[in-house]
Order: sequence, then C-alpha cells, then structure tokens
Amino acid sequence: MKIKEISGAYSENCAFSIIYGDDFDSLDLIASTPEEANIWVTGINFLIGANKSSDALESRQKMREKWLQEVFDQADAERKGMLDEWETIAVMKKINSQLCIRQLKQKIMEFDIGKDEEERGRINKKLFVTLFKEIATRPDVYFILVRYCGKDYMSVEDLQLFMEGEQGVCGVTLEDCEQLISKYERSEEARKNKQLLIDGFTQLLLSEECDIKSPLHKEICQDMTQPLSHYFIATSHNTYLLEDQLKGPSSVEGYVKVLQKGCRCVKIDCWDGVSGPVVYHGNTLTSKIPIEDVLRTVNDHAFAVSEFPLIIHLENHCSLDNQKQIASLMKQIFQTSLYIPEKDKACPLNCLQDLRRKILIKGKKLANYNADEGEVSDEDDSAESRASKETLKRVPLCRELSDLVSLIRTHYFDLSVVDLRKENEVSYFNEAFASKLALACAEEFVHHNKSMLTQVAPDVSRVDSSNVNPFDFWNCGCQLVAMNYQTPGQMMDYYRGWFQQNGFCGYVLKPAFLRERFCLFNARRKDSLPGIDPLCIRVKIISGQHLPRPRGASSKASAIDPYVTVQLAGVPADCAEVRTRTISNEGNSPIFDECFEFSVTVPELALLRFVVLDDDYINDDFIGQCTIPIECLQSGYRHVKLYTSDGECLPNVTLFVHVSMTHRYGIKQKLRRKRSWSSKQGTDLRSVGLKQVDEAFKSGSNLINESTQIRKDIERTMVDLCDECSLHESANVAQCLRVFVLRLASCFSVTSFEIVKPEPQSFPTIKICGELTGKLSKSFAVLEKALAEFYFASRNANTTLEMLDESHDALVKFGDELTNLCSLSGIKGRKADKITENFMWNLSVLKTEMDMLRSTKEDCECALLQVERLSVALKRLFECERESITKSSSKEPLKNVDVLISGASLLTEPEPKQPPPLTPTSPNDARLRGILKKSPVTCTDSALISTSVTNNEEKAETTLNTQEDVNIDNDNSTPLENS
Repeated sequence: MKIKEISGAYSENCAFSIIYGDDFDSLDLIASTPEEANIWVTGINFLIGANKSSDALESRQKMREKWLQEVFDQADAERKGMLDEWETIAVMKKINSQLCIRQLKQKIMEFDIGKDEEERGRINKKLFVTLFKEIATRPDVYFILVRYCGKDYMSVEDLQLFMEGEQGVCGVTLEDCEQLISKYERSEEARKNKQLLIDGFTQLLLSEECDIKSPLHKEICQDMTQPLSHYFIATSHNTYLLEDQLKGPSSVEGYVKVLQKGCRCVKIDCWDGVSGPVVYHGNTLTSKIPIEDVLRTVNDHAFAVSEFPLIIHLENHCSLDNQKQIASLMKQIFQTSLYIPEKDKACPLNCLQDLRRKILIKGKKLANYNADEGEVSDEDDSAESRASKETLKRVPLCRELSDLVSLIRTHYFDLSVVDLRKENEVSYFNEAFASKLALACAEEFVHHNKSMLTQVAPDVSRVDSSNVNPFDFWNCGCQLVAMNYQTPGQMMDYYRGWFQQNGFCGYVLKPAFLRERFCLFNARRKDSLPGIDPLCIRVKIISGQHLPRPRGASSKASAIDPYVTVQLAGVPADCAEVRTRTISNEGNSPIFDECFEFSVTVPELALLRFVVLDDDYINDDFIGQCTIPIECLQSGYRHVKLYTSDGECLPNVTLFVHVSMTHRYGIKQKLRRKRSWSSKQGTDLRSVGLKQVDEAFKSGSNLINESTQIRKDIERTMVDLCDECSLHESANVAQCLRVFVLRLASCFSVTSFEIVKPEPQSFPTIKICGELTGKLSKSFAVLEKALAEFYFASRNANTTLEMLDESHDALVKFGDELTNLCSLSGIKGRKADKITENFMWNLSVLKTEMDMLRSTKEDCECALLQVERLSVALKRLFECERESITKSSSKEPLKNVDVLISGASLLTEPEPKQPPPLTPTSPNDARLRGILKKSPVTCTDSALISTSVTNNEEKAETTLNTQEDVNIDNDNSTPLENS
C-alpha cells in the first residue's frame, strides 16, 4: 500500500515500529487508532520491565499500599476499622488535593451497591486503598512513566534524564533530583530507596517545576534601564468605567482592579462639577466621582503590584480654578512620588529603572514657559480624531497644572517630522488612524515608535467597551495600546497573557528589531524579518483535569462535552487556530490525544492561547483559558492552568500537554533535495547603490556566509544524530545519549561505558571497553562527530561573531552619513528612499545572522555541558540496564533477537478529519473504553527488546530486554522511507 493511501485513512499517531537485530531492522505497524497504538506500545514496555525484575512490580505495589494503609490508620483514631464518607473524602483530599470531591462521592456510592443499610457510606481499609488507586491513578501519566522508564517508577538517574531530555530543563543535578523525590514522593519507603512512584510522578508533573510557563519570567527578567519608548506598557482606557461607555457606573474600583492586575497607565477624565472637579465620561450618562477620591485611590494602589512608574493620562476639561485645585491635590496626595520635571532632573526619562515608584503625568503643556496661563488644543478624543491640525479647538491651561506634566501629549499628522520630536512627547492616535498608518506606512510607523511613545485609544464607536486587537499595534511598536479592562474576552486574554512575561510588572521590553535604529521590520510582509528560520512548535493536547461546567449552565445536564482550541496570535503570517474533537459527557478527565503544529516566523511577537469550550448546539460555552507568550513557553510534558474570563485561576483545573520547539524542522527533507541545501548561502544582501557602502557590505557578506555555514553544519550534525538514534529532529543531545546508552547496554561484548570529562580546551569523550556491532560503531562515530562539531563550532563562532560585530559597527557609521552621501551623489526622492531601505535591509540581515549564530554557539556550549552533567547518570543507567539484561538472559536462550519499539513517523500526510471505521478494539468498544480514553502523548525515546526463543517440549520462552523507551509519536520517530 502506498504511503499516501495509508495517510489518507490513518493518523500518524497510529504508527509504531519494532526495530530488531544488531542492525536495527524495522517492522512498521499501524494500529486502528492512536489509543490502540498506545496500548500496544505501553503494554510491551510494561512486560519488558516485569520480565527484568519479576518481583519488582509487586514490591512497589506493596510500598504504595503500605503507605495508604498507614494513612488510613492515622485517620482511624478510634480504631473502628472504618471511615465514614466525609472522613474518607477529607483524608483523600489531604494526601492529594487534586482529587475531585464529586468523583469521590460517586465512587463511594458505587462501593455501597450490595451493602447493608448500616454499612453504606463506610469505607474499610481495603476499600480505602482501592478507592485511592482508582481515583488518583491517571492512566495518561502512568503510560508516560512506563513508556519512558520501562517500569512503573523512576530512579534518580531516570529523573535527571527525564528533566534534561524530555523537559528541556538545563542544569539539573542528581542532587536536585533527590530533592524532587523527597518533595513529591509520598511513600516513605520509596523515598528511602530514592524512587519516584506513580503518585509522586503525578504530583511532580502538576507542580510548579512542570508548569508550562517558564519560572524565569515569573520574576523581572528583562533589561529595565532603557528609555520608556523601548517598552510595551500596560494601559487602561477610561479606567473609571465599570461597564459601557455611555450610561454605566463610574467608580474608584476601576482603578483598584487595573492596578492590581499590573496596569501602568491609567486615565483620568477631569470635568467641572458642582462642588469641584469630577471624573466621568464627559457628555454621557455615566456617573461622576470626585477627583480627590480617584487620586487617593491611585496613590494607595499605585505600586501594590509593580514598583515601576505609573503614568496618569490626564484629560483636562476643567476651568482654570479647578485646574489649580487638581494641581494642588496631586502635590498634596502624591507628594514625593509625583515626578515634576523641574525638580526631578536627576531622574531622566531615558532610564526606566531610575523612575521606580514615580508617578508621571501625561497631558497637554504650555509652550510659553513664562506665561501663567495659555491655550492648548482640546483633549477630547473624538475631537482630535475628527479634526485636522489647523482646526482643533483651543482650551485654557494654567501654569500650575502644566508644570506637573512630564509626558507631553501630541497628535502627529505627518510621520516625516520624526527628527523634530522630543523624548518626552507622546503621539496620541485613535484606533482608526493608527490602523491606517499600520497599513499605509508600516515601516515608517515602526521607525517613529523606536524613539517616541505612541498611545492608541479604542474608537469612540466602541460604546460597548469592546477591545481592539493589541497585536495590530504592537506589531508596529506602539507602546501604549489602551484597553477596556472591564470587558473580558479574547483580546483581553491576549493582553493579560502578554504582560506576564516580565514578572507582571506592566512593562515588557520590545524586541530588538522594534528598538534598534537601523533595523527594518514590516509585520505585514512575508519576510518581515530577513534571514530568520521559522520556529516549529508542536503541541499535543493529551487530557483535561476537573473541567467545570460553564458559568450559567444550571439548565444543562451535569456532564459537559469539552473540546480545546489552540490559537496562535502574532504577526499576520503567524496567526492560526486549530481545535480538537469533542469528548462527549466527560468533564473530569477527558482524553484528547491530538497533536498540532505551528510555524512561527516572529516568536518574539507571538503567543499561544488554550481555550476549553463546552460543545453545544446553540452556542459553545466558555470553560477556561490560558494565554502564554512564546518566550515563556517550556517544552516537554506540562500542565496548563486554566483561568476564567476575568483572569482568575480555576483551582485544580488543567490541561495536560506536550510541547516541542525547534528551528530544525524540515531540515531532513531539505537535505534530501537534489540541489544540496547545505551549499546554499545565507540571505542575499541587496545592492545599496552607493559604491563605498556596497564595498563595505562585501566583507559583511563573506562573514554572513561563514556564519551560515557554521549554523548549517550544526543543524546537519544534529539531524544525523537524531536520525541515527531513531528520534525526531527536534530531539536534544540528552535524549540521543540515553538512546545510545540503552542500545549499548544490550551489546554483551561491551563491558563498560564512561564519559570522560574534558581537559581545558577540549570536549567530553566517550570511553567504551569491548567490541561494538556494525550499527553501534556507526552510531558511536556519529555521536563522537557531534561532540567535536559542537566544540569547534562554539570556538569558531566566537571569532566570527567578533568580526561580525566589527563589521556591523563600521556599517552603522555609514548610516549616520547616508543622507549626506546621497546628497553628494545627487540622489534624492524615491531613489534616496530606496537606498535607505536597502541599507536597513542589509543591516537587518547582518544583525539577524549575528543573533542566530550567537544562539547556535550557546546551544553548542549547553550541549557539551549537558553531556558532562549527565555522565554519572548515563554510566549508572548502563550498569543498571546491563545488570537487568544479564539477569533476564540467564534462561539459556537459543537465539537472540533485538527488537525496538518506536513510534514511527510513518505517514507524511495530515491527520484525517474523520476517524477511521470502528474496530473491535477501538476506543468505543466497551471492553477497552476505560483504558483507551486515557492514552498519553508523545514520548521521545524508543525501546529495545531482546527476545529469546527456546524450543522445548512445544513451549516458547521469551525474554524481553529493554534498551530504549517506546515512542509512537512523530516527535521522536523515523520516517518509513528511512526505516
């Protein structure tokens, strides 16, 4: 059957392979469903582990049961031998807070069937143990444990390899793993044995150590010493409003809520009131609040969450007397926190760090510094959006209030005046005008926002307080995109998610291409960043935990029909949305087991949003969501905490996913093309049109080609290594080493394995005693080559980077003189603009190549350090596997056959929209439904099985020796054509 015919009927997750013999020949198999493939693969691995140590499984089960019995005895203080329903639930929740009370009650009711009236609702010790096992054991997690380790527990060495390899956590030591076991393993006996059983492993995966959000970004992790214009700033629109823009209430609670959510720019609309200035949405039916109440509330909560500067957007519509009163109240209430330009010259606006715990006033300012009062343009949003520069209405402004303004609100109608602006000016655009700029002159708009603050406000037509898509303006570098915080929804989820990437401080450093002067970026072009390799993100939705009914779903049945959508937001070319199938009548632990791929060209401006919905005929109801910037995303097996539409965390409600990210995706296919992909040079530089500048770029072009060759050599080396280890091209060195060691342990002619730490100016080497088979010799050569390539690439990259830096600095000097050079050559108009564009393109290519080479260098250094860190664990792994294989091979086998179970990427076509026909072993078969719906996600290693067959009185004796783990997902597999 042809590959295309197979792929049309089956998902690639249905495929797995048995690799057998010394040369690892392949037997490729396809199951009817991914769940069925999981059963086969996991079951075989479990049999392997049981065969190696026949009494180990029983021993560990006893450890778990002993712990549960001890827990029961402690709860049964009166020694009645029974616990009632609420006592049982309380104890269960104490030892595992993730358990669902409703599910516990339901299971206790099932146990009551057939009992006498007196015994109902009472649980003895045996039932207590059974109840916990049935409720707390998650099959999806259990499958991963068995498939990865070939047994139902993790040793310290297994855990280190899991954290470094599968989870992508760098710097994990054996001591760290011992601490994790001590922290999460519940059985005292298992802790003494330094083993992590299923309950401890489940708790580890649910802990902060395995959260999908990087812990680095939960604290302030970005450079906070740059100018305000270099940051995205969390901004609120009409902060005082709690509902719509026309007749809803105004309240100081609006300020409390946004400030507690990390907002750093709030708006105050000041109008004349009966007894002084008030705050409300002018010329509407919204209620009014005294400005003194607003100022005191702001002062009380300004730095409760973030100590970085708070900007008050002051929209002034008051008389001169009330303006003076406002100025006096600000000085009195804010005191030393108020930034006054004349007094705070020691704290310039070009360093965010120096402005900590300062309140900056943004508004209009008098141009004449000597006048006591004057006129400025009307600050009404709708007025500025409708009028031209010449027809804006003029309103009075007093000196006292003007002197407090440190950020001057302006309205630029022409971006060509870029060189005339000041660092303390803020361009103010409404949504419609800013959208026109983003479409008509995107590159000029980006350049404008590199050195000047820009605020974008929602159109006045959004009377329902709906929100803009912030990416429409973030992609152009706009810093202050104002949002209606009171309106939940997709756009507000994007906003809250985006500002969590720097410790929730309300400031996020813009990417370098939105800050650096000579860097070209246009989010709407296909090649928005020249020379960038897209990031491939594979997300597998494995399961959900304790999904609640949607709000207001009281009229529905108690069960829900959940499905998951995954949205990618960013530049237009990156935006995508996918969804899983619906799981009927299952909210407690639905199994989705579906994988999706995203190609991200600009990960610095992208985020993922996971949304869980209840499928309904009329309208799909929202259950929960989580939005994560790509910069915060962690790879491996992760739990995604879900949040309400208001951003409140739903307790114990999670999605279990597997994430892998790589820039190497598709390289294997490129390498197979007739034209050698590796011979293709980097991104072409453009001819600028000025002879001296083009000559300077020639040396830079040669350096770019050298850099590109270094990167491609490393990429090809990693692809070869992954291919040799039967892993997906996104695999890392730790995963490849584990596969190699497990294979090595099954070769009886090899007596020892060791990684020798490097001497100065060298790299780690592998010491093997014994004779290798032909296949292992090839694998060993590929691995040695990879280590050497990592070492020499990191050294050569240093030299190339230094030369690229020098070339870049020299070319930047030409940029400062570009206008004069064009004038001297008699070039002007469109030709001069084209020269500038090509010059910035070339500098962008040069800078991008430097960044990518620097990243490659860091990856190489990290890989070498990882080899050193894992040397002890890999040696112990070899010794343990060899000991197990030796024991299981003591049955005098007549014939040895090495078999590898691995999830093969047998199919190259997309997954079918409709599932294949049901079979007697499909998930809908009542006999298997309970276990099939608990199928796991990607596993990244394979399992080597050594089979011994003895013909003795018509009996066959089979010995299975694990060398690698099982992998049925495309993440870690070998295509059929290469098997």
